[in-house]
Amino acid sequence: MKKIIIILSLICFFYKATAQDYTPLLENGKIWNMLKTNDVGNESDFNIEVMETVEIEGITYFRIEGRNFCETFLREDIIEKKVYGISEGEEYLHYDYNLVIGDIIWVHGNYWNVTDIGYGDFFGMENLKYFILDDTLKLIEGIGLETIGIADTFEYACLNHPFYEFIELINMNQPLGINDVSLNKISIFPNPVQDILQIESSINTQMSSLTIFDTLGRLVLEQNNPSNQIEVSDLSSGLLFIQIETDEGVITKKVMKH
Repeated sequence: MKKIIIILSLICFFYKATAQDYTPLLENGKIWNMLKTNDVGNESDFNIEVMETVEIEGITYFRIEGRNFCETFLREDIIEKKVYGISEGEEYLHYDYNLVIGDIIWVHGNYWNVTDIGYGDFFGMENLKYFILDDTLKLIEGIGLETIGIADTFEYACLNHPFYEFIELINMNQPLGINDVSLNKISIFPNPVQDILQIESSINTQMSSLTIFDTLGRLVLEQNNPSNQIEVSDLSSGLLFIQIETDEGVITKKVMKH
């Protein structure tokens, strides 16, 4: 569970640090509240929820859980602003949030043209970028499709069973935010770093764990009760996210490894 929360906060932090107008879609604990209606008008609700991460073919995916014991597996590339699924061992592009007007995207079982792009508020989430597809559908960052969320990432016969049922997105429940405690009171240096990462704090706080992830959310280093000097010489070069759990909360920092 701790690793899942760490990945969640890394995604949020990376969003703030590198793409201020991008809202990640996949966050642990995120819930799409769905309504299903059958052909005689009977209604009932269910949730689609982002669950734990799993490794498939060496790549980390979120397991997404729906009704009827349905599940699907998705991962998100924050840099490319793309969401990928996997089916029968083959990865495929599911959502692309790096589109421009005139682009063509395959989504919801069809090809669509991007006819407009804008920003708006949806389900209590503010200033989300959205893409109008053929003047009909809205593909929204952080949500998926305005009408059905990410329901189209599942096998249709699973969520929509029997076939005469209609499903729609009615609300969103966001995961609780990580406490970015005392960000200005704990410093990590040097940045960039090659060998030894130093951690200093101007407050009397105890570090209980330190975890480092790369930009794909892969765990590359983990220490319990870490010291103030962290050996990182064996880690690959690139942007790293340092997650530190203290007795006051959890903080996230980023460093460049050379």
